[in-house]
Amino acid sequence: MKTIRKIQSNFFWGWNSEGKEIHWIAWYRVCRAVENGGLGVKDVQNFNYGSLAKWKWRLGTGEEGAWKDVIESKYGSWRKMKDSMVERKSSHWWKDLCSIC
Repeated sequence: MKTIRKIQSNFFWGWNSEGKEIHWIAWYRVCRAVENGGLGVKDVQNFNYGSLAKWKWRLGTGEEGAWKDVIESKYGSWRKMKDSMVERKSSHWWKDLCSIC
C-alpha cells in the first residue's frame, strides 16, 4: 500500500532526483469526494480495509460456496482468526485479514 500511495503522491506533486517536493495539501483532502472539495482519489488503505472487512463478513455469514470450503479447509473457521497465531506460510491475504480482527 505504501508503494501505491507513493506512486499516487508522485503523480500529484511530481518527482525528481533532487529531492522531495512540497505537498501543498493534505492527502486526506485529496481523497475527499469531488462534491466535498476533494479530487475523488481513492485512499487505497481505507479501500483495502473495507475489502478485507467484506471478506471477513462473507466468511461469517451463511453464504455457501466452493471458495469458502477451500478457505476453511486451509485455515480453519473464521472464528479462530483472532485466537490463532498466523503461520508464516499463510498467504498475504490471510495475514492481512487476520490483522484487521
